[in-house]
Amino acid sequence: MIIFSGTAGYLDDVPRERVADFERDLYRWMDVQAPQVGQLILKERKWTDEVEKAARAMIEEFKKANPYGEAKA
Repeated sequence: MIIFSGTAGYLDDVPRERVADFERDLYRWMDVQAPQVGQLILKERKWTDEVEKAARAMIEEFKKANPYGEAKA
């Protein structure tokens, strides 16, 4: 999920020194707030359009609830 977050641009505004925190907190969020995303990945066993849509929605909700500040130039 962290690789998808990075390649999809969700880490662009996360300071480099906070990426590990983002990753840890995202997985915790996924376990508690969005377990259906992990269950869908296990069910599909591949990255489908449905998995991507669920992942994007989860990450966007996570980022709204957990701001990580602006990246430093």
